[in-house]
Amino acid sequence: MTITDLPGTTDPAAPRVPGEPGIWFVTFGDLLAFGALFLTFMYYRAEAPATFAAGQAAMNRDIGIVNTIVLLTGSLAVAQGVHAYRAGARRVADRAVTAAILCASVFLVLKSVEWAQKLAAGMAPTTDIYFLLYYTFTGIHFFHVVVGTVILVYMRSLTRRAIPDARDTQVIESGGVFWHLVDLLWVAMFALFYLVHS
Repeated sequence: MTITDLPGTTDPAAPRVPGEPGIWFVTFGDLLAFGALFLTFMYYRAEAPATFAAGQAAMNRDIGIVNTIVLLTGSLAVAQGVHAYRAGARRVADRAVTAAILCASVFLVLKSVEWAQKLAAGMAPTTDIYFLLYYTFTGIHFFHVVVGTVILVYMRSLTRRAIPDARDTQVIESGGVFWHLVDLLWVAMFALFYLVHS
């Protein structure tokens, strides 16, 4: 029996918005909040371009690049996991979500290492406006990754259920949407803090 054989499930080929409606409110709310933060960043960068240029020059771009690749890989794994689960390939979904959990863990470790490097070099949130925004942005995002990792672990537990529930597909899709949001936010932050020059 595949997932679509369960009572209350729909044809996966039928057009519909993936996930539960609530996840889209969370997504749009987060996008609005981070949009405000990005505008704040742009405002202060225009006010203190030399401070922001110096802060950006101090960033560990190698860790930033690796973390970007890690999150993009995690998003690809999540997309494959959701697709596999919809198709009833639960073992494939399990492996894909497990890979995403590993990617999330690597990101958290590398971000912690980067913070430790900055603090050891005397670059704290109180150093200047650049580092205040850096720790604020990346701290909020770090929390999102932790929440996303917990969600991924729950998604994996759903792929391992002996008898799938009719709502599991929506829950897994919702988890996938949240993880892609986490990835999107990081890509924007990576561009702002590591790449974009005044």
